[in-house]
Amino acid sequence: MDHCEECGWTYGSLDLRHHGAAFVDGFDGSTVRPAPDVWSSLEYGCHVRDVMRINLGRVARGLIEDTPRFEPMNRDQRPTIYRYNAQDPDVVAREVLDAAEALALVFDAMSEDQLERTVTYNWPGEMVRTLRWVGQHTVHELVHHRMDLQRSS
Repeated sequence: MDHCEECGWTYGSLDLRHHGAAFVDGFDGSTVRPAPDVWSSLEYGCHVRDVMRINLGRVARGLIEDTPRFEPMNRDQRPTIYRYNAQDPDVVAREVLDAAEALALVFDAMSEDQLERTVTYNWPGEMVRTLRWVGQHTVHELVHHRMDLQRSS
Protein backbone atom coordinates (compact mmCIF):
# COMPACT_ATOMS: atom_id res chain seq x y z
CA MET A 1 0.00 0.00 0.00
CA ASP A 2 1.28 3.46 -0.86
CA HIS A 3 2.03 5.96 1.89
CA CYS A 4 3.12 9.62 1.72
CA GLU A 5 5.76 10.37 4.34
CA GLU A 6 5.29 14.13 3.90
CA CYS A 7 1.57 14.37 4.64
CA GLY A 8 1.10 11.04 6.45
CA TRP A 9 -1.61 9.82 4.06
CA THR A 10 -1.92 6.08 3.46
CA TYR A 11 -3.76 5.14 0.29
CA GLY A 12 -7.08 3.41 0.83
CA SER A 13 -9.96 5.85 0.73
CA LEU A 14 -12.00 6.55 -2.38
CA ASP A 15 -14.11 9.17 -0.60
CA LEU A 16 -13.67 11.95 -3.13
CA ARG A 17 -16.74 13.89 -1.98
CA HIS A 18 -15.54 14.20 1.61
CA HIS A 19 -11.97 15.08 0.70
CA GLY A 20 -13.09 17.49 -2.03
CA ALA A 21 -15.27 19.32 0.50
CA ALA A 22 -12.45 19.29 3.09
CA PHE A 23 -10.09 20.80 0.53
CA VAL A 24 -12.55 23.57 -0.29
CA ASP A 25 -13.03 24.24 3.45
CA GLY A 26 -9.30 25.03 3.67
CA PHE A 27 -9.20 27.00 0.42
CA ASP A 28 -9.16 30.80 0.71
CA GLY A 29 -8.46 31.59 -2.95
CA SER A 30 -5.46 33.80 -2.21
CA THR A 31 -3.19 34.60 -5.17
CA VAL A 32 -0.15 35.26 -2.96
CA ARG A 33 2.68 32.77 -3.15
CA PRO A 34 4.24 32.34 0.32
CA ALA A 35 7.56 31.66 -1.43
CA PRO A 36 8.59 31.79 -5.11
CA ASP A 37 8.49 28.00 -5.42
CA VAL A 38 5.28 27.48 -3.40
CA TRP A 39 1.93 27.82 -5.10
CA SER A 40 -0.79 30.18 -3.94
CA SER A 41 -4.06 28.86 -2.55
CA LEU A 42 -5.73 29.59 -5.90
CA GLU A 43 -3.01 27.72 -7.79
CA TYR A 44 -3.47 24.69 -5.53
CA GLY A 45 -7.24 24.89 -6.08
CA CYS A 46 -6.83 24.96 -9.85
CA HIS A 47 -4.31 22.12 -9.66
CA VAL A 48 -6.55 19.73 -7.71
CA ARG A 49 -9.51 20.62 -9.95
CA ASP A 50 -7.42 19.81 -13.03
CA VAL A 51 -6.06 16.57 -11.50
CA MET A 52 -9.62 15.39 -10.90
CA ARG A 53 -10.81 16.43 -14.36
CA ILE A 54 -7.85 14.78 -16.06
CA ASN A 55 -8.19 11.63 -13.95
CA LEU A 56 -11.89 11.45 -14.83
CA GLY A 57 -10.85 11.13 -18.48
CA ARG A 58 -8.10 8.69 -17.58
CA VAL A 59 -10.52 6.46 -15.68
CA ALA A 60 -12.91 6.51 -18.65
CA ARG A 61 -10.06 5.39 -20.91
CA GLY A 62 -9.08 2.70 -18.40
CA LEU A 63 -12.62 1.31 -18.46
CA ILE A 64 -12.60 1.10 -22.26
CA GLU A 65 -9.00 0.41 -23.27
CA ASP A 66 -6.62 -2.27 -22.08
CA THR A 67 -3.83 -0.69 -20.00
CA PRO A 68 -3.79 2.72 -21.71
CA ARG A 69 -0.69 4.87 -21.23
CA PHE A 70 -1.27 8.35 -19.83
CA GLU A 71 0.76 11.39 -20.77
CA PRO A 72 1.96 13.72 -17.99
CA MET A 73 -0.40 16.62 -17.20
CA ASN A 74 2.51 19.11 -17.15
CA ARG A 75 1.67 20.25 -13.64
CA ASP A 76 4.52 22.73 -13.37
CA GLN A 77 3.59 24.57 -16.56
CA ARG A 78 -0.18 24.72 -15.96
CA PRO A 79 -0.23 27.66 -13.48
CA THR A 80 1.30 29.91 -16.14
CA ILE A 81 -0.32 28.43 -19.26
CA TYR A 82 -3.83 28.42 -17.78
CA ARG A 83 -3.34 31.60 -15.72
CA TYR A 84 -4.39 29.94 -12.50
CA ASN A 85 -3.95 33.10 -10.42
CA ALA A 86 -6.29 35.05 -12.72
CA GLN A 87 -9.20 32.64 -12.20
CA ASP A 88 -12.18 33.41 -9.98
CA PRO A 89 -11.69 31.65 -6.61
CA ASP A 90 -15.45 31.14 -6.11
CA VAL A 91 -15.72 29.46 -9.50
CA VAL A 92 -12.65 27.32 -8.79
CA ALA A 93 -14.06 26.18 -5.43
CA ARG A 94 -17.31 25.17 -7.13
CA GLU A 95 -15.38 23.39 -9.90
CA VAL A 96 -13.36 21.43 -7.31
CA LEU A 97 -16.60 20.21 -5.72
CA ASP A 98 -18.14 19.44 -9.13
CA ALA A 99 -15.06 17.49 -10.25
CA ALA A 100 -14.98 15.54 -6.98
CA GLU A 101 -18.66 14.68 -7.38
CA ALA A 102 -18.25 13.61 -11.02
CA LEU A 103 -15.31 11.37 -10.18
CA ALA A 104 -17.08 9.97 -7.10
CA LEU A 105 -20.10 9.03 -9.21
CA VAL A 106 -17.87 7.05 -11.57
CA PHE A 107 -16.05 5.25 -8.76
CA ASP A 108 -19.32 4.53 -6.92
CA ALA A 109 -20.63 2.74 -10.00
CA MET A 110 -17.51 0.65 -10.66
CA SER A 111 -17.43 -3.08 -9.95
CA GLU A 112 -14.49 -4.77 -8.23
CA ASP A 113 -13.34 -6.06 -11.64
CA GLN A 114 -13.43 -2.54 -13.05
CA LEU A 115 -11.51 -1.15 -10.07
CA GLU A 116 -8.79 -3.74 -10.79
CA ARG A 117 -8.43 -2.78 -14.46
CA THR A 118 -4.94 -1.50 -15.17
CA VAL A 119 -3.53 1.67 -16.70
CA THR A 120 0.00 2.94 -17.22
CA TYR A 121 0.26 5.96 -14.94
CA ASN A 122 3.14 8.41 -15.30
CA TRP A 123 3.67 9.67 -11.75
CA PRO A 124 5.86 9.44 -9.74
CA GLY A 125 7.35 7.24 -12.43
CA GLU A 126 5.76 5.31 -15.25
CA MET A 127 4.21 2.13 -13.88
CA VAL A 128 1.16 -0.06 -14.27
CA ARG A 129 -1.50 0.80 -11.68
CA THR A 130 -5.12 -0.16 -11.06
CA LEU A 131 -8.03 2.21 -11.49
CA ARG A 132 -8.56 1.82 -7.73
CA TRP A 133 -5.06 3.26 -7.24
CA VAL A 134 -5.89 6.17 -9.58
CA GLY A 135 -8.86 7.01 -7.36
CA GLN A 136 -6.83 6.65 -4.18
CA HIS A 137 -4.05 8.78 -5.67
CA THR A 138 -6.61 11.47 -6.53
CA VAL A 139 -7.81 11.46 -2.91
CA HIS A 140 -4.15 11.78 -1.87
CA GLU A 141 -3.84 14.89 -4.07
CA LEU A 142 -6.76 16.48 -2.18
CA VAL A 143 -5.38 15.53 1.24
CA HIS A 144 -1.78 16.49 0.47
CA HIS A 145 -2.64 19.83 -1.07
CA ARG A 146 -5.04 20.68 1.77
CA MET A 147 -1.99 20.28 4.00
CA ASP A 148 -0.10 22.58 1.63
CA LEU A 149 -2.88 25.16 2.00
CA GLN A 150 -2.58 25.00 5.79
CA ARG A 151 1.21 25.36 5.67
CA SER A 152 1.09 28.34 3.33
CA SER A 153 -1.55 30.37 5.18
